[in-house]
Amino acid sequence: MKAALFHKESGDLIISNKNIPNLSDKDVLVKVHYCSFCGHDLAVIQGMLKRGVGNEVILGHELSGIVDSVGPQVSTCSPGDRVVSLLTNSCGICDRCINDQSHRCRVGEGIGHTCDGGFAEYVVVSENSVFKIHDDLTLKDACMLVCPIGVIEEAFSRYKGQCIALSNCLSFIAAEICTRILALPLGTTGK
Repeated sequence: MKAALFHKESGDLIISNKNIPNLSDKDVLVKVHYCSFCGHDLAVIQGMLKRGVGNEVILGHELSGIVDSVGPQVSTCSPGDRVVSLLTNSCGICDRCINDQSHRCRVGEGIGHTCDGGFAEYVVVSENSVFKIHDDLTLKDACMLVCPIGVIEEAFSRYKGQCIALSNCLSFIAAEICTRILALPLGTTGK
């Protein structure tokens, strides 16, 4: 597969040929359709963000795509599902993951930071690190909302009932989507 491989020592981002990653029991192989370029990626490339960055890593954490295959113990998604990734490749079993803080997973790795991300044709992540998306949301739009929705959702849950300041257009769009998502009764699809 083709991948944009970041070399930490030189700071180069080089299009390389790599093997399609192998799956573990609870992993999902996603055929990447879109991956946004985030300020986080720029900070890594410019050398401003170094801690935890792999020596050779495929950047990109704002990704969307279609599940290609799943490990034998995966139960939450299937080949053909349209998904977005979280920012953290989380375990799903530690106390933080169980308490809805998978972004702070005790053994988690940053997708596109510590472990390979979405600037590639395929990416492998744990089943806990992907979410299915509705058919009415394009894969292109979905990838651009991963970071803003995550930030807004965290703010909504952390500061319930308080005023939250939003600073850019994507934040307003993400807030609108989160408001709709959080307002849906459990078990409904919103259609």
